[in-house]
Amino acid sequence: MEDFPNENNSCGGNFQDWLEVMLTPKCNGKCNWCVEKDGYKPKEEAAWYKLLRLMLSTGRDNFLLLGGEPTLYRNVDFIISSLRRHRKNVFLTTNGSQLDAHFAKYRLDGLTGLNISIHHYDLGKNKRITGIGLEPLKLHAAIKWLKKHCGTRTRFNCNLIKGCIDSDKEMRRYVDFAKSYGADNVRFSELQEADEQFVDLAKTLNYKYGLNDDPYKYGCHSRTMMRGLPVNFKQMCGFLTKNRPMPNTTFRLGKIILYYNGVFYDGWQGRSEEMKKARKPKKKATIKSVLKRLTAGEITEAQAEKLIKTINSKVVAVRVVETDSDGCPRGQGYGRMC
Repeated sequence: MEDFPNENNSCGGNFQDWLEVMLTPKCNGKCNWCVEKDGYKPKEEAAWYKLLRLMLSTGRDNFLLLGGEPTLYRNVDFIISSLRRHRKNVFLTTNGSQLDAHFAKYRLDGLTGLNISIHHYDLGKNKRITGIGLEPLKLHAAIKWLKKHCGTRTRFNCNLIKGCIDSDKEMRRYVDFAKSYGADNVRFSELQEADEQFVDLAKTLNYKYGLNDDPYKYGCHSRTMMRGLPVNFKQMCGFLTKNRPMPNTTFRLGKIILYYNGVFYDGWQGRSEEMKKARKPKKKATIKSVLKRLTAGEITEAQAEKLIKTINSKVVAVRVVETDSDGCPRGQGYGRMC
């Protein structure tokens, strides 16, 4: 029997009011497991105001600015302020290298949420992992300024890495570290396509908090409170790691990402040759397929209604780029979200 994604996963219909925006390919970090390091990098760069128009054309309310390292994008301040003037929520994920009170005030003013990727509570070890040296006083000052003047909520992102943060005890130490900087919550995430360094969240935390062995089917997002701070977990399914079985499915809802060249791309483009060979071709979600699942008793009426609403809302044309294992495009076509 064919598997279907959990409705709380992005591929199952959740987070459809979000758009991820790759602002720049530039990055000053050197994480050896980075999925973008060898990813697709267009040569062209669109003007910031063209990117803004494209963002607004989607009608979405939540925007996540990514890279590369988005704080290296010279017009990040114009993007943030313009989106805020249109009453949009703007989030940014950074390695923290540029952060201090001055940068926060003049380049990040207006942010709804700041995600800082720090992969160890020992900043010396984090530097060995990422190549980024963080200064505690500057980091704390940036978080404090944004919270006071913009109401910005800060989340610390930590990838679980074998030999680093890889146990319940180490995670709790990390939470204490995040609290000391005034973080509002923490995300612990499994590594994508870095199988030798992979730490299994479900096994590490003894299947608590809804963690499971099949995140595609039972949910890849879960949350709890840890040492008085909200914590959420992101698990990887078989599409993203060989440490879990490949889902038996051809059904996934689409996801688009806007790149810095001003083109929308399919967010599920393959990253490695092995994964592309293993996975089956994606079948576009249609109202007919949802009704078929409802009739077969595979989903509830409420789930069907949510899926149909999501499908009807996807009217953005996307350009799909299929990539080779090194991230270079090898075929182009045109498709639609629905």
